[in-house]
Amino acid sequence: MRKLMRYVIPTTMLVALGVLVAACAPAADPTATTAPPTATTAPVATKAPAKAAATAAPAKTTTTSTAPSDGKYPASVAVVDTPAPNPNAQSGGVFRWLDRVGASDWSGWEGAASEPRYSSPAYDTLFEFNAFEEWGSQEILPKLATDWWVNEDGTEWTLKLKEANFDWDGTTKAFICEDAKFMIDTIRLGNDDTGDELRRSPRAGYVQRVSDTACVDDRTLTISTDGVLPSLPASLAMGYFQIRDKDYFGGNLEKMLDDIGPEIGPYLYDRYQPDEILRFVRNPNYHNQPYPYLDAVEFKILGSSTARDAAFRVGRGEHAAMGTGTSLQAKEDGFLEHTDLINTHGGRYVQANFTREPWNDPRFSQALRCALDSQKAIDTGYDGFGFYGGIFSGLEAVGGHSKWQLSDQEIYDISFCHDVRNPIEERQQKARDLLKELGFDENNPAEPYTYIWTPASPSYFWPSMLDDLAKVNILPDWEPMETARAYDKNYAGEFDFNFWSYSVARADADTWLFEHYISHSDRNYGKYTNLETDAMIDLQSRTLDPNERMKIINDIETILLRDNAKIVLSHYGSMYFWAPWVHDWRYSIGTTGATLYRMERVWIDSAKRAELGKD
Repeated sequence: MRKLMRYVIPTTMLVALGVLVAACAPAADPTATTAPPTATTAPVATKAPAKAAATAAPAKTTTTSTAPSDGKYPASVAVVDTPAPNPNAQSGGVFRWLDRVGASDWSGWEGAASEPRYSSPAYDTLFEFNAFEEWGSQEILPKLATDWWVNEDGTEWTLKLKEANFDWDGTTKAFICEDAKFMIDTIRLGNDDTGDELRRSPRAGYVQRVSDTACVDDRTLTISTDGVLPSLPASLAMGYFQIRDKDYFGGNLEKMLDDIGPEIGPYLYDRYQPDEILRFVRNPNYHNQPYPYLDAVEFKILGSSTARDAAFRVGRGEHAAMGTGTSLQAKEDGFLEHTDLINTHGGRYVQANFTREPWNDPRFSQALRCALDSQKAIDTGYDGFGFYGGIFSGLEAVGGHSKWQLSDQEIYDISFCHDVRNPIEERQQKARDLLKELGFDENNPAEPYTYIWTPASPSYFWPSMLDDLAKVNILPDWEPMETARAYDKNYAGEFDFNFWSYSVARADADTWLFEHYISHSDRNYGKYTNLETDAMIDLQSRTLDPNERMKIINDIETILLRDNAKIVLSHYGSMYFWAPWVHDWRYSIGTTGATLYRMERVWIDSAKRAELGKD
């Protein structure tokens, strides 16, 4: 069994860590100085073309990225050249994304999970994940930040920004540094410089170690951090970090809920009919020519899974996220292109409310872990589409296993009930024994309050979970709840235990740990609090040596699993389908709101569609 180090981190040590040289971004500059020897383990690759720095910006320094000797656990995310245009690409056509329900709002900054999907065609980010060359890419590309570098002690990033324009009803306005600063500061602080506040800021943890931002000029942004922060590009590449026009939204952040506003992405907003269609059309003045190829992108809302899946299977759309049963049928049909079953972008987790008695007793959380049969829930609720594992989800790859995650055996060693090879009857007996110690038995069952998000995937698993819980004398007081109200209750902590679906990027462990497990995070709904793991999460974020960092991350995961900070029921499993006439459509790591949804390089083979009679 893994032995844990004690991480009691004095402030002086954390400050000392900050003087290590950080990873530098893109390319080597012929006049750049050589980084100090301590930078030999710097984790970010450097390949993008260099630009001259503004006079007032810090001097540019570069380092050479090195991976651990076995190449298995790179410390952060490689930055690579943007792929050249596909010489076979065709212009024209409409990409129809079929869905069951539409957007709840347009705020990519406040969305807990999927909201950025529907605004992504209109907005670019400073960086982006490479969804253009392969499935499950972990590479980062330049976007509105064309070049960047870090000072010698790793505490100040300088970003050179591209010349681009916002489009608003046919008029244009230049994108400038203040717009990028507005985005980062509002997300990390939860309010803009007028004091206007976001309703919530789920991604604040990604950039909580940013201490300041400043504009040297309209094309140069500096980002100061409280120490080395090699995960910064991976965070800013997420689709949640959309660039918005400060002049339009500043002082009125609520406007983002129902107003697309000035666009800077490959498409322009065309029209929205609630519960029917959201349509974007090609931006003819897009800064990244020759893209986009498509004439339009349409999110078509069909009202039910049955209608969505049926329409897609007969070629009335280019993509739909089909249900599991229909996916198996579609595979047999042989008409649609598809992946095999892959481990995707998050999972379904159970969490006790650590602020409410008696549910905050560790024995209750352990009883939940012992009671729940993950494989049964996956098989009966999701047709076998899912994976059991640790706190980190796998990659978008067949049978993917997160590079950050403990091995299966290390997970099994945490406790008898974490070892899913042990008979479920014996695990459930342990649950009954733990609950009896708390005063609950068949004559006095536990009745914790919860709610089930519906219609959504948690509701599919709930019958299996109810059956398991009843076997150990837990009879939840529960109610179904629609999305908006359920999210409000999550953030308010109005539950005794919570069952929820979570989506996030795993390109760097920072995003998962700071969002879901740091004590003060909004997305740590049950308020699990552990000052030791808080210090360890901070430490791993500052550690440049990839092997040392991995040891800390493994120790963090062991503690979080031991404490049942969030109980993993399953990781997502999916098969992705697309029409046979669609090309260059791939999921990258961090799918929610990321590069994929911009549809920038996707193209349609019109001859193939005509050949299949689907014009």
